[in-house]
Amino acid sequence: MTGSHQDHSHLEQYQVSTRNPIIVIPGLLGSALKNPQQEPIWGQLSFTSDFTQLALPMSSELTLNSVEMVVGQVLPSLKANVFGLRFEQEVYRRILNALGADGEHQNATTQLNKIDDGNDPITCFQFPYDWRQDNVKNAQRLHTFILEKRDDLRQKYQERYGIDNPDIKFDIVAHSMGGLLTRYFLRYGDRDLPENGELPQVTWEGARYIDRVILIAPPNAGSINDFVNLAYGTFANSPNFFSEPVGALGVLAGRLGIGPANLNSNIAVLSTFPSLYQMLPRNRHKPVTIAGSDGSRTTADLFKVEVWEKMQWGIFAPKADSTLKRLLPEVSSFSDRHRIARNMMVQNLRRAEQFTQALDQPAQPPPSLNLRLLAGNSVLTAQTIEVNQSGQFKVIKTTPGDGTVTRASAILDERTDEDGMLKLPSPIPWSQTNFYSQDHLKLVQDSSLIDSLRCTLLGKPEMLE
Repeated sequence: MTGSHQDHSHLEQYQVSTRNPIIVIPGLLGSALKNPQQEPIWGQLSFTSDFTQLALPMSSELTLNSVEMVVGQVLPSLKANVFGLRFEQEVYRRILNALGADGEHQNATTQLNKIDDGNDPITCFQFPYDWRQDNVKNAQRLHTFILEKRDDLRQKYQERYGIDNPDIKFDIVAHSMGGLLTRYFLRYGDRDLPENGELPQVTWEGARYIDRVILIAPPNAGSINDFVNLAYGTFANSPNFFSEPVGALGVLAGRLGIGPANLNSNIAVLSTFPSLYQMLPRNRHKPVTIAGSDGSRTTADLFKVEVWEKMQWGIFAPKADSTLKRLLPEVSSFSDRHRIARNMMVQNLRRAEQFTQALDQPAQPPPSLNLRLLAGNSVLTAQTIEVNQSGQFKVIKTTPGDGTVTRASAILDERTDEDGMLKLPSPIPWSQTNFYSQDHLKLVQDSSLIDSLRCTLLGKPEMLE
């Protein structure tokens, strides 16, 4: 009978079944980190912050002088106190508000959130994670997270709508490095990389739980900025003060040798993050050239520890040893510290190369998976650098991007300057690609991009303020 309770129940069931729950996954530095006492280590900063607490263990046989971290929420903003002056840098606040995941992640993952008026429930979860860690490990955590949320939602749908065992699929919105762990999860689910160095078989295990994936500025072919960050503790493209005031101040202070992000400690601390190695640019794209004293030019193999050692990049830089002494208080000799650091580098570089190859191998996704790219294409972004014999680098080629990730990297465009191909060769079969005139961080704050997300995922283009 029209107007009956049963009819309304069917309508609600229809709304639930056609609106997927959403998961928002941030990029590098995008989740708050706290110590066991719940004191902020990343997310709220000052000139007295100690970033050496972020360092990860270099050896399972040694005690690293570091602090165990607790993951907080996806960062709405990054705050800093500089000699009493307070700065706040917007990060994910707008996109979280627009999709209804703006509460603490503990609450957002345990209740159905209504993001608009009326009886139209949409569930949106945050997936904060420890961005220092191996992307495969975080992909495995995402797999567990999705299974847990699916079970929770099935129970809620049964209680609220009387739907038994619904086939729940999720939509994912992932920014930057979050896109890499998402792509690994889609292809391999919770499987680890084989210990023998071989590539896992692409089964699309994770894709069975997913309907739509929207990747925002993913460094699918890596980023020169990431290499410069690891090798030199700084950036090829410095943060823009107007869009990233906290980051820009930190970089400036670091170059002056003051503050928590000074270059000496940065190089050593960042070298302990497995995730950073997994965003190195691909050797086949010839991103780093070493200039010889005889005028020769050699493409650097960024996944060979011997190259890093010879060039004194990263943790092999002499100035990194003062921080290594703090991180390895039990190790008294330079040679022993060097050996430990080298072993760590070998492990991280090998796994990073295997990880990138696992993402790059072509594979046709299931027809049900919709994979969309949103990226920047208006900011000249470093693509190739040259390093001279004294170790100094200079950018010798730029290309359109977002200042951090090139357009070609986001697409995983395999064309070269020499081949003259018109058709885009990419191992990623994009369902749709859209480009915006914004830098890397501003993309997730762009009103037109967010309106597009709301229209695609929620059927509501109006931006919520």
